[in-house]
Amino acid sequence: MSKKIILFLVCFNFIVFGCSYEPVLLQKKIDFTVGQFISSGEKNINLKIQDVIRNKSKGSYSYDIKINSKKEKTIVSHDKKGDPLIFELLISVKYEIIDNNKSIHKNTIEKKITYNNISDKFELTGYEKDIVDGFAKNIADEMILSISNLIK
Repeated sequence: MSKKIILFLVCFNFIVFGCSYEPVLLQKKIDFTVGQFISSGEKNINLKIQDVIRNKSKGSYSYDIKINSKKEKTIVSHDKKGDPLIFELLISVKYEIIDNNKSIHKNTIEKKITYNNISDKFELTGYEKDIVDGFAKNIADEMILSISNLIK
């Protein structure tokens, strides 16, 4: 038993301290600001993306961003009574980077997850909100990376 614990601790230390993990956005210089956000679709997703991008961006280049977001929740499977068992949540964000009234980059980012139903609907709603917030932050980070790659 103690050999398994020692082996686990050695492997754990090697994995955690052996690699030089560093978040990509810390290494990347973010040298742009956002002039205007033009958004349509899911208001909460758009606001979360705007907040993340505005908080992380500062620099000399200024871009306008158009965002169109969509959230789709579908039932993947039912139980024998017809109640939902598994849901699928898809977040899709189409965005366009505009510089001097000219489109310079367009892309679509999609995030999808399947999850089990929770009998407590309040808890289910909170869980879905956490998923959407996490996806919105990830999408905003991907957008920041793509905009930073435009700057040479």
